[in-house]
Amino acid sequence: MLLPLALLLDMAKDMVALLDHLGLEKANAMGWSDGGIIGLELALSHPARVKRVVALGANARPDGHHHLPAEPEKATADSFGPEKRKAYEEVAPDPSRWLAHVKALFAMWRTQPNWSDERLGSIRTPVLLGTGDRDEYIRLDHALALHRAIPGSQLLVMPGARHSSSAQDLDLVEHVAARFLKAP
Repeated sequence: MLLPLALLLDMAKDMVALLDHLGLEKANAMGWSDGGIIGLELALSHPARVKRVVALGANARPDGHHHLPAEPEKATADSFGPEKRKAYEEVAPDPSRWLAHVKALFAMWRTQPNWSDERLGSIRTPVLLGTGDRDEYIRLDHALALHRAIPGSQLLVMPGARHSSSAQDLDLVEHVAARFLKAP
């Protein structure tokens, strides 16, 4: 069995450790895809440490994905396409680990996150969710369900935007996120 690179809960604990290291009691969290999920995990597990969360392209359960491979072990080096592989190889300490990285990601996504609507309903941190209406990974109906589950959350649906929406329309994301983060 493949083990995920890191559990999302562990990644949220890492963020708390970073806040401690920086001497910050509380901070805003903004993330895309798994980074957005980590922001939501902070709001769930460490609510005293996060002021507001902007989660772009995040899901709450594995069934929020359009498609996941039935068997992560059968992932190939080209599962994400050559552009993603090249980007990984340019920055990774060990570029030869690309295939192991892909398989571990698929294994993680098949199980995490897996929050119930009841648990999401416990979030009291202000949350802005963002998604593209052409997201090829996270289903739009799932993003809407996530928005409905988190009390008082706001939802930004970007027309024509794909999963990488934050990079596609940076001006829109920056404007809406800044307004949200500055709100009283």
